[in-house]
Amino acid sequence: MYDAGFDIAFNLYTGKRRKSNDEQLVKFVKDIPLDNPKALNNSRYYNFLNLVALDMQIVVNINPVYDSARRRMGKNSMPLYLDKIDKYSKGFAKQLMYYHTLTSNSVEKTGPYNERFDSVIKAPYLQQLISAKKNSAPFKPYSIIQRLKDYPADDSLKNRLISLFENNKKNLFLDFWGSWCAPCMGEMPLYPKLMEQFKDAELNFWFFAVETPGEKALEIKNKYGIDAPFIVLNDNEARILNDVLQFSSYPSHFIIDADGMVRRRLTTGLRSGKQLSTFALDEIKNYSAPWY
Repeated sequence: MYDAGFDIAFNLYTGKRRKSNDEQLVKFVKDIPLDNPKALNNSRYYNFLNLVALDMQIVVNINPVYDSARRRMGKNSMPLYLDKIDKYSKGFAKQLMYYHTLTSNSVEKTGPYNERFDSVIKAPYLQQLISAKKNSAPFKPYSIIQRLKDYPADDSLKNRLISLFENNKKNLFLDFWGSWCAPCMGEMPLYPKLMEQFKDAELNFWFFAVETPGEKALEIKNKYGIDAPFIVLNDNEARILNDVLQFSSYPSHFIIDADGMVRRRLTTGLRSGKQLSTFALDEIKNYSAPWY
């Protein structure tokens, strides 16, 4: 049942970009209980709730009905995500969905909303996980080239990736995307404007296409007029970079310096209504200015 719910929730939003709303999502999964104490030992249940929480974020971000609300909220749409969760969930499921939203890499984690999370997330072990995350060591730069070389896979699977980064002599902004990913496609029209902001900087943009045919990647590159390399990854290369860069969600963005050191994974997307997210732009500048 939860496998089916996961597939429905995935395909409704990330399988193909649609202006779907939360009522449509609930209509499709209405017979799959969100709050289900009998499913607490079922990993598929947690995956399903995680994706439903993510879908609520996607609803807010891609449906134009929320454009004015997002503009009012500024750089942080967190309350809009939580309002959706409040509307449809209760009990422990609500705690889990709040937890998934708080710990998601695609939303801002700080600000005046912590009290709202604290008022809902009462389970001791969820509180411990949040505390551990808050107290974790700060990000330390690391060499993507060395990690690729050390990665336990045959050299034939890694050589192209190693060569790409060894031959690069500029700072990089990496975008991992797929044509099947609604948030990824929502960002594409924003890139020409974003890249214009850095035209005088030593910062190159690379687009790594995952589960996307080369012809489709070229079509998207040309459609949006993005003057940057579009690199199509095979399945093995995508899995290796998932492990090396330690990410699994799409889109994902990284800043890497000219020496191959990973300096930052951006914690926000680029989309804010129809405007470029100024927070994402500021974050790129803040973390790139000292070394480009």
